[in-house]
Amino acid sequence: MIAQVTALRDEPRVQDALEELPRTLLHGDVHRNNVLVDEHGNGRLIDWGGALVGIPALDIVNLGPPGSNAYRTYADTWETLTGQNLETAAWRRSYLVATVCINLKYVAFAAKIFGDHKAQSMLQQATEALEQIGSDPKS
Repeated sequence: MIAQVTALRDEPRVQDALEELPRTLLHGDVHRNNVLVDEHGNGRLIDWGGALVGIPALDIVNLGPPGSNAYRTYADTWETLTGQNLETAAWRRSYLVATVCINLKYVAFAAKIFGDHKAQSMLQQATEALEQIGSDPKS
């Protein structure tokens, strides 16, 4: 398992994308427990202790896959606030790179709490995302 983590961490396509993709302020730990929703359905992110600068997709990967309600809500809000459409090749690349990074970030936690099967599943998700990036780092 350590060899898989190291290989994914050092993958040139991921490193190149992290250098090239645009950066923004991120929450750093977006998940359902860090979103409060008021009686009007307006959401607010809480617990900004993990805030960082990085590629925008890092905050959305934990919410669910493209097409899920949580993903769509986040994407709609992002598009409204920034005026940027997330249905672009650059966004897709960012999402795939973020999928690799987030799975690597939480794999040790998952192994400890949920066991090796969950950790292996996360490494598989990271590997599949990397394969979708393709062999060309600019794809």
